[in-house]
Amino acid sequence: MVNASLFPDREQPRPGPVVTPDGQQECLIDKIIDEKRVGRGRRYLVRWVYIHSIC
Repeated sequence: MVNASLFPDREQPRPGPVVTPDGQQECLIDKIIDEKRVGRGRRYLVRWVYIHSIC
């Protein structure tokens, strides 16, 4: 990994989309804001990372 402070004018490439084996694209979660118990499971309120080409 290159130290970005040594080359401030170079833009780092963005990571590509995550594609599951069945061809579905997945988005990234920035952070979990809240959690709620529903039956035996849980539901989460999340803040998504917005990547223009994916989400």
